[in-house]
Amino acid sequence: MAPITLRRAAAICLVFCAAPFVHQSIQNELYWSAMIQGNVKSVGHQSGASAVPADLKRMNFTGSLCDCKFIVKHHKCPNCRDPTTVVDIRHTSLLGKQVLIIGDSLAWQLHQTLNCMYHNAPHEIQWDFRGMHMFPVNETELEHALEGFLSLKNYSALVIATGTWYNWDWREQQHSSIDDPRTKSQRIFNEQCSLEAKEYFQTNPFRASRVYEFAMQIRQRCHALLQYEAFYSGLSMLQSILHRNKDKWPVAIWKQTAAQHYNTSSGNFDINVSPLSLTCVGVSNTTQAYSRNAVAESILQIPMIQTFEAELSAFGQNMGGKDCTHYCNPSPITLYWVDETIKVLDMQLREMASKTSLV
Repeated sequence: MAPITLRRAAAICLVFCAAPFVHQSIQNELYWSAMIQGNVKSVGHQSGASAVPADLKRMNFTGSLCDCKFIVKHHKCPNCRDPTTVVDIRHTSLLGKQVLIIGDSLAWQLHQTLNCMYHNAPHEIQWDFRGMHMFPVNETELEHALEGFLSLKNYSALVIATGTWYNWDWREQQHSSIDDPRTKSQRIFNEQCSLEAKEYFQTNPFRASRVYEFAMQIRQRCHALLQYEAFYSGLSMLQSILHRNKDKWPVAIWKQTAAQHYNTSSGNFDINVSPLSLTCVGVSNTTQAYSRNAVAESILQIPMIQTFEAELSAFGQNMGGKDCTHYCNPSPITLYWVDETIKVLDMQLREMASKTSLV
């Protein structure tokens, strides 16, 4: 057998090591081709996926996402392309409406893309964003925060996407219910963590960088605030608040927590794994990857924007480096978020208008 020289080893690696990434590049190219022509269909992770209309009209896109001022520079795709068509929002129930998006930086990415695509006349839609990386430790504070956000304008719809910052041992099968979850979750918070969480929610919501700094501090010093019990507790409080205010608050919708692509079996960020890979990879255990969304589905009784399945194989669209959470923008995935968000919003607003007309 001939000895393996350095040059031969490099050639072998080029074939076998690069194959998955070449495949992903081809997959992304095909996905882009379908996306820019408006041929990407809705998908759902489970049988209970929300039914959304697939026949919304599309129109030619004459703007430029690549040059849009709303998309932050460090999230821009290196090889940026604009879609040729987008959903024609003039034929939806969103025209003239004001929509509030609340959540973490992935929700912020959705907000940026929507603003770039639909902020000019004749669309006349206002897309607002308020940061909420995590839930507070008690229901009163959460309700007060949401009321404060909603009081700023006469919103027609509320989109919530908070979940990415919560982490636990994804290998463990968590129970779908906890005895008195709010009491249990509060027991694991020490006094200092509770004070920091309260200060986080008193931060000026217009200062996004300060909100993010507080969230980072909490992750480093108060990890209990971001574990399973805390997530379950936060969702339980949210459902209780939304149900109590359903007749006076705008329609509320939950967006699924996006799939991550770190070098863990779940693909999710793991605070205990160091160092994380410099290359984003595919998810090997989809059940673990779906953990956050499984918890949300077991608690929330509001419509959901289903995007997780499309994100599972989209590791080639992540920012890369040490960031396998955010997706470059605009990319097939961020455009897919927009399409699904508009579809679910349109369906829910039409349903609400129909109920109102019957009263």
